[in-house]
Amino acid sequence: MFSAILQETHNVWGTVRPVKCFVEDRVVDALTGYVKFFLDRNMLEKYGWLKEFLENILTYAEVVGVG
Repeated sequence: MFSAILQETHNVWGTVRPVKCFVEDRVVDALTGYVKFFLDRNMLEKYGWLKEFLENILTYAEVVGVG
């Protein structure tokens, strides 16, 4: 459902690259870069609760420094 609302652009793999991060004394795989998404407004209107869900996710990402 979430992927139906956020549709990434065609250049996603040209702007993202894999990296290694150290987390609590271990190495984990991660991605760095940026991805541009388009919102499907029709889906947001059809499933109104998803708008609030998306707002909460983006707010949390901004607070913790992701995104």
